[in-house]
Amino acid sequence: MCAGIRESRADAFRIVGTQGEMDLSPLNGPALVYPGGAEELPCSANVHYPCVQNFVAAVLDGAPLASSGESSLWTDWVLDQALRTRLSPAAGPR
Repeated sequence: MCAGIRESRADAFRIVGTQGEMDLSPLNGPALVYPGGAEELPCSANVHYPCVQNFVAAVLDGAPLASSGESSLWTDWVLDQALRTRLSPAAGPR
């Protein structure tokens, strides 16, 4: 840090589509804002723990999975599109 100036890197994630915008900024924060409203979804101290806990419960106790293979494919697609957009020369300066 020099003379009170510090570098800041925002952990922002927005999805913009034909029906509006979803804002998940900061990405690991609790806020989820979408065209129909907003929700507060608190995060675990270990962001992966709830997924691991759910998977273990599914294997050991037959609990339903929070995310199926099908829903995971859609999540992967959305993240792939976000990355492609970010890496595109048309995305502007980084």
